[in-house]
Amino acid sequence: MSTKLYLVRLYRGYRFPEQAFSWRRTAHPPIIACFHARELADVYVATHLPLWQNPFDSYALYVRQSYGIEPWREDEDIPKEPERVVAWVDFLAALSQLNLPEPPMPPNDDEDEVQACLKRWWDETELTNEQREALWRLIDPKPYRIDEVELEGTP
Repeated sequence: MSTKLYLVRLYRGYRFPEQAFSWRRTAHPPIIACFHARELADVYVATHLPLWQNPFDSYALYVRQSYGIEPWREDEDIPKEPERVVAWVDFLAALSQLNLPEPPMPPNDDEDEVQACLKRWWDETELTNEQREALWRLIDPKPYRIDEVELEGTP
């Protein structure tokens, strides 16, 4: 007889708290939650977001003003999802709707510079949890993966 567990993890590329004031990126993201039923893991993924994480402090997003914001899945063992790109104009419209200032952007469209500006903006702007959640839902509404693990020999 075997038992299955469903492990919820952030996709690779996001950073994870290791201990106070220490962050790391890892090839094997730590388990965020664990469930005995797939349905429970699905509900968690649909209702929770990593509000403690700055989404722009990551390798999990591809960002350019001329292109937009696209979640990038470097996990090779997951099914390929259709491209999901938030156009830059839609991102700015969301900021306006949430009464948030636009981030100061570099004069060029260099991905690293754009992402550094967005990272700073997220860290330095006072965001409520509701604003964080709204931006996460826009940028990457499914930042988690669910790994199914079979435990052999369990009663």
